[in-house]
Amino acid sequence: QILTGLQFFYGKKYKIFSENNFLKIFNNHEKILFFKFYEILKSFKPYVVHSFLEFPNIINGICGLNIGIKKIILSTRNVPPYNFIWHKYYFKNIYKFLLKNKNILLVNNSRKGAAEYNKWLELKNNKTQVTYNIFDFKNLSKKKNKRDNKKIFVGMVSRLSAEKNINYFIMIANELLKESKHYHFKLYGEGDLKNIDINKIEKLN
Repeated sequence: QILTGLQFFYGKKYKIFSENNFLKIFNNHEKILFFKFYEILKSFKPYVVHSFLEFPNIINGICGLNIGIKKIILSTRNVPPYNFIWHKYYFKNIYKFLLKNKNILLVNNSRKGAAEYNKWLELKNNKTQVTYNIFDFKNLSKKKNKRDNKKIFVGMVSRLSAEKNINYFIMIANELLKESKHYHFKLYGEGDLKNIDINKIEKLN
């Protein structure tokens, strides 16, 4: 039943996504994730489904359309996936098909990121909506900190990988610490650059 539905959605819009070819798009691990997610959506059938990043967006959009989810939100990353080695050839065509459906919304957390996706997907009228990370700067209290100490804490929680530019954070911290010892920096995260970042911090100290 699932494959019949997928063939219905893809077979008529894009010939490449016929029922037979669909089975070749995902690897075995991705197929397992896809069908598990389908069963979850089918069981709960929520009014809104919100996913993040490319592959989750793909399975969210496909499954959501098949099941009849009223509102499907696809949140994208800082830059389009073609910038990474794990980019899949089918991302662009599936995104373009999904976005022809009025109940599917593509969002990004910056104007630059949204512009990059609009260009990549050849979307007209700035189709990608900009939704900034949740922080209410307008209502931020302007009262001075009444603590007796003068410590200034600066923290970062991130995946420790190249696109996050952790080195920039480390260099800023190093320069500010030269000016004042009141600054205290905290860096939390995991990733393939963890050991490199630790070594760099130890050398600077």
